[in-house]
Amino acid sequence: IRGYIRVLFPEHPRADKRGYVCEHILVWEKANNKPLPEGWVVHHLNGIRNDNRPVNLVALPDKKHRRILAAKARRIQELEALLNSQYQLL
Repeated sequence: IRGYIRVLFPEHPRADKRGYVCEHILVWEKANNKPLPEGWVVHHLNGIRNDNRPVNLVALPDKKHRRILAAKARRIQELEALLNSQYQLL
């Protein structure tokens, strides 16, 4: 997956068919001393996919994660529209 650091760890339950796991999952699991629950994802708070510092990672159910991303996309569109309207006034 583009932008994510992947680690060879074929024994991990979330390993892909080639044996790789996204590093942010491993970092979150180590920091929280438990496996990532089934149906959950690890979100990068600052949006930088290779910033795997524990302070930048939060786990949440996939459904909630998708709602957050949709709300973020809507907010970006609102801000872009606001900027466009301000440029038109110049």
